[in-house]
Amino acid sequence: MLVSLVYPVADLRSFVADTGRLIRPVWPNPAGEHDFVHSIGMRQERMHEGVKDWVGEGLHINAGRGIRFGESPDPAGPNAIPSPFYSAYRRLFFDSTAVAKFEIGLSDDQDTRAVDHTDELNAAIAPSYADVVTPMPKQYRDVYALQDIIAKHLTVPVRIPNPYDHTVHVSPLGTAASLLARLYAAATTEHKRMLAGAPPKWWVQAGQPLVIVVADRRDTWITLPAHTRTISSPNPEAPELHQHLLRYAGSLRRIWVISHDAHSDGAYSRSLRIHLARLHTEHECLRLVFNSLRSRQLTLESKSKGARSLETYLEHVFTNIAQSEAKQEGELGSDPASWVRESEAAVSVADAQEIMRITQSLRLSAQLKQKIAAYTGDMVTTEEGASYTRNQAIRRRNSLRDAMMEAFSVDELKDVSARLGINEEFIVSVKTTYVNKLIDYADRRGQLEDLAVVCRTLRPLSQKFS
Repeated sequence: MLVSLVYPVADLRSFVADTGRLIRPVWPNPAGEHDFVHSIGMRQERMHEGVKDWVGEGLHINAGRGIRFGESPDPAGPNAIPSPFYSAYRRLFFDSTAVAKFEIGLSDDQDTRAVDHTDELNAAIAPSYADVVTPMPKQYRDVYALQDIIAKHLTVPVRIPNPYDHTVHVSPLGTAASLLARLYAAATTEHKRMLAGAPPKWWVQAGQPLVIVVADRRDTWITLPAHTRTISSPNPEAPELHQHLLRYAGSLRRIWVISHDAHSDGAYSRSLRIHLARLHTEHECLRLVFNSLRSRQLTLESKSKGARSLETYLEHVFTNIAQSEAKQEGELGSDPASWVRESEAAVSVADAQEIMRITQSLRLSAQLKQKIAAYTGDMVTTEEGASYTRNQAIRRRNSLRDAMMEAFSVDELKDVSARLGINEEFIVSVKTTYVNKLIDYADRRGQLEDLAVVCRTLRPLSQKFS
């Protein structure tokens, strides 16, 4: 089994003048044999190369210097789960525009240690792991559900340096996103600028992490949650794809599970994992760029260098997303691409009009404005008079509202709120108001699909939340 954690980082310095961002290494393909990123690590080629659909995935920075595993909690505690995982990789990638990501892979195959040249993780999860050389003991299988195993590994402590004050912070993997974004910002900034202190936080922002699990379908001990969504490809040799949510540290984390035959479709599963990780990163960074435009943190003048850089980035990201979704639809059908679009909602419907107003003021091309309108789900008329169809997000809101009104009482809606991490101050006694507020809350945070999954979990027999 491989557990891969993906940490998107949006680097908005491409659209801002005089940020002190380093020009080396030359991304997305660091060519120099000795290229490195200060405080993070050296350039490294991927053992099995990248995938042809994503430029730069074959090269990365080995982030072993910037991400080190720390001391473990008590391995004998009541929640301890025996799982001898090794560090498979710790990577940093940047696409040269605004999209960066850290990836951390934990594997139960001891041969993966050669990839990362470290046994640190053995001591991090449990001291006794240093002597473990076999997969999870058979007596523990059928005992622990998959989400318990994932939750266990999200608590693994990592040590991440802060170059701004020369300290080291210890954090569980599950909550390390902001520390990794800060490390990336400092490590890619000129030394004299770094000594002046941390830049504005919105220049480099952490996105929502993603967990991807790759497991052998013959491991029948893996138990998926009841609300898991599953895709089975028409191709019997293709892997199965599962999706579910895990609550961790007060928020819902999206989990992809790729179930495959390790002896026949390992390359296919690896390609799918890379696509899912990169798509999530692209969507998350685009969401953060749009949010920064909407909140006026990022302000650009029409035809300025920053505006031209933004236009180049947007053309690049929409092309990448379209090509990757087309590939998935060709291999697994339309469901995986639609699931990604649902789960990676870039902006809420309420904010779409404002984003379109800002992007129109930048005099972007008509074709690009059409792509933005389709992506944000807004129906607008541009200066050229072109009209775009309202996307499914609005209909989704309405159908979800009707289904919730029919399925839940006010008291039951409190349980829905709790599962989304909403505090008591949000709760009201009138059901119509409650449902509307709950949907608006989820929409503003890009969590409409998370809300639907919670409703589907509580009402598994209802077809209205599918």
